[in-house]
Amino acid sequence: MSNSSPLSNLLSHIKNAQKNRILVIEHPRTKLIIGFLTVLREHGYIRGYRFHSHSLRLLHKQRQNKIEILLKYRNQAPAINNIMRISKPSKKLYITVKALADLESSAKKGMSGVISPRTSSDDGSCSPQMRGNPPLIRRRLEMSPFMRGIYILSTPKGGIISSTLAYKLNTGGEVLGHVW
Repeated sequence: MSNSSPLSNLLSHIKNAQKNRILVIEHPRTKLIIGFLTVLREHGYIRGYRFHSHSLRLLHKQRQNKIEILLKYRNQAPAINNIMRISKPSKKLYITVKALADLESSAKKGMSGVISPRTSSDDGSCSPQMRGNPPLIRRRLEMSPFMRGIYILSTPKGGIISSTLAYKLNTGGEVLGHVW
């Protein structure tokens, strides 16, 4: 667990727990994890989360920075079909407001969306709406109608929010994950 990111650990922890039908899991607590879980709770993918009380902290020092995550099941099937990390520590992926608008409209139609990492392309070209940014390489994420779900973004305006809220706030940001 020391070499990978806390968010990647959380996503694999949730996947493994839901495969084994576990109702409550315990995970290390960070601001990023709390923001990510808040978005999952708002969209109905988990029942909620809770912090350990102060009395438990005194009794169990190892639980001090832990959070309990209450997983959700619908008809004995996990509420989360799949959850994946998009932006990684080694390769950050960002989405612009225009690409977010395309993603939102294509999600309604059941088509694919576009997400861009901030790296230079081979030809060095840059599209006109992205002037001032480094050249971008396009990465397609195929979305079939049954696996639309939500994208979770880290934005400068709203913190960690869903792609639909980022679209309403007219802001882009780093794409942390995709849940469906």
